[in-house]
Amino acid sequence: MRQFTLDLRKADKVNPNLLTLRPVTAAPLQPAPPTARTALKAGLDVGKVFDNKVALMADVADLGLSSPAVSVLRPAATPMFAISKGTDLTMAVGFTGAGFALFGSVASVGLYASTTREIGGYLTLGVGLFLPGVGASAGGEFTVIVGTPLDLSGPYLSAGVSVAPAVFGIGAALLFSPGPPLTFMGVTVSITANTPSEIPITLVLEATDTKIKPFVRF
Repeated sequence: MRQFTLDLRKADKVNPNLLTLRPVTAAPLQPAPPTARTALKAGLDVGKVFDNKVALMADVADLGLSSPAVSVLRPAATPMFAISKGTDLTMAVGFTGAGFALFGSVASVGLYASTTREIGGYLTLGVGLFLPGVGASAGGEFTVIVGTPLDLSGPYLSAGVSVAPAVFGIGAALLFSPGPPLTFMGVTVSITANTPSEIPITLVLEATDTKIKPFVRF
């Protein structure tokens, strides 16, 4: 990955509600030895030959191993919420699952990497409102935020949609840090297997909390 561009020029069209939750802090990291970078890259390069999931993890980890140039295209008009002013980029890839009957629980776990040269793991737990919806889903997710791993952690609000015309479906959501002020941070996309439903489209509103566990910093 040599270049990443996040286009937010239409972000001023979104108008979510304002909420306030508690911010979090994290302890500083110690740099990893030079051999750790070589070993991690070699392991992922070998693994991605055998499994596409490892290939995606290798792409995410590459963000921390050799950071690309990052540019963010911001909207011309002032939106109804703040937009992250971060200059770093953090990506995460993992597994996600949810069970719901209008209201439900969500969880995800996986790997993150950042242009801050940090790689680690994350765990997200939360609750959601699924309209209309009764069932369960499980699959993979990919997340991008404009910010550091510390910005990835803590409380988040998200608003999105899931489309599942058959067993398999795809979902996408906008991610907001509750602030104050409410701040747009990035997007998440998921591909999941779902319980059968006569209604293929589900609107999803979630409140989550993410914990991160740094592994290495280069």
